[in-house]
Amino acid sequence: MPKVECKTRGGGSHKKFVLLLLGIAVGLLFLSIVLISVTREPNDLDKVPLYEEVYGTSKPLRSAINGIDKVIFSALYSSGISQKDVHFISVEPRQEKGEIWELTKVLVKCDGVEKVQRVKREIVKGIKSRLGSWVHIKQVQANPMVVVISIKGRITHELTFALEPDTTTRPKSKPKVALIIDDMGYAHRLAHRFMALGNNITLSILPGAPFTRTIALEARERGCEVMLHLPLEPKGYPGVNPGPGCLFTNMGREEMARTLDSDLSQVPGADGINNHMGSLFTEDEEAMRALLCELKSRDLFFIDSRTTPMSKGYDMARAMGIQAAKRNVFIDNNLDKLSIETQLSKLLSMASRTGWAIGIGHPHEQTVEALEEFLHEKSCLFELVPVSRILKEMTGAECEETVRTGG
Repeated sequence: MPKVECKTRGGGSHKKFVLLLLGIAVGLLFLSIVLISVTREPNDLDKVPLYEEVYGTSKPLRSAINGIDKVIFSALYSSGISQKDVHFISVEPRQEKGEIWELTKVLVKCDGVEKVQRVKREIVKGIKSRLGSWVHIKQVQANPMVVVISIKGRITHELTFALEPDTTTRPKSKPKVALIIDDMGYAHRLAHRFMALGNNITLSILPGAPFTRTIALEARERGCEVMLHLPLEPKGYPGVNPGPGCLFTNMGREEMARTLDSDLSQVPGADGINNHMGSLFTEDEEAMRALLCELKSRDLFFIDSRTTPMSKGYDMARAMGIQAAKRNVFIDNNLDKLSIETQLSKLLSMASRTGWAIGIGHPHEQTVEALEEFLHEKSCLFELVPVSRILKEMTGAECEETVRTGG
C-alpha cells in the first residue's frame, strides 16, 4: 500500500510566524537590558567613583565632635535657653599633626549667672556620661564666661555666655542662606529631588560624570544656578582620586587653561566654580594664582570649599578683585538626621547674625530629606538664595562700609 504523506496546510507560514515572534521577543529583551543599563541610577551600579575628599579627621574624633554638638544642644534647651539666644559665630577648620577638624564658636545669651552655671553643669554631665574622660572642659574666662571643650588637647568648641544684651547689629531684612549641592553628575534621580527644592538651590556639577551635561541643562531650564565643581589636586594623590578633569599643581598655565575650558564646556551656563577636593592645590600660592587669573579672564566667581585650614583661595581671590566667598558649614559630613539638623541650625544662626551664610551638602538621600523638612519648617525665618546673590550682598555691604568710613 503506497505511503500517504500528510501535510498540514500553512505549516511553513506558521513556523515563520513563530520564529518572527521569537525574534521580536529576543530583540525587546535586548533593548530592555540596554535601556536599563543606560538609564538606571549610577548609585545602583557596581562601581561608582565616590570622588569626595573629607577632612583628615579620624573617625573617633569626628564621632566625639558630633556627640559634643548633641550634648550642647540638649543642655542649652533643657536649661530653658531659647533658640533665638543661641548664636553660632563661626565654624573654622583647624589642623594639627595631620588631623583636621572644625572649631565651633557659640555665643549664648543668658539672663543670670545661675542659668549660666546650670547650663555648664548640664554640659559637663552630658559629656561625661556620653563621651567619658577623654573630653576635657575648661573655663578660660570669667566675665563673660568662656568655656572651651577639647579632645586630647584639640579644642573643638568654644562657648561664650553673655549676661548682657548682645549689641551686634542685626540685618533688617531676612537673613540669606545659600545651599550648594556638590558632586552632582552621577545621581540623576537625586538631582531632580534637589532641583525640586526650588530654583534658588545651587548645583555644583563635576566634569566627566555620566549625567554632567544633562543635569546642567535641566538645572538651568528650571532656573537653578549652576557651578562647575572643579577637581583640584588633593593631598595623598593618587591614593585619593579627584576624578577626571583635575587641575594639578605641576601644570603649566596653558595646560591648566585647556583643562579648565574642557571642564567648563561640559557644564553649560556655569556662573562660577568651587573646588572639589584641592587640599594640596589651594595651599599652593603659585597654582592658585594661575587658576584665579583664568577665572578672572572668564568673569567667573570662586567659592572656597575650605577642604584645608591652610587654603589661600578665598583671600587671594578677594585680593585679585574676583567675586569670592567661602563655605561656612558642611551640612552632611555626618549623615544621621540629628547631625544634619544641627549643622543646618548652625548655618541659619550664622546667617541671622551676619546677614548671610553658605552651606554645602552632597547628593545623599538623607541630605535631601533633611532639606525638604528644613525648608518646609524654617523657610519663614530666612531667604534661600543662589550663591551669586550672597556675593552681591557682600559687595554691597563693602560699598556701604567704604562710604560710611570715608575709605
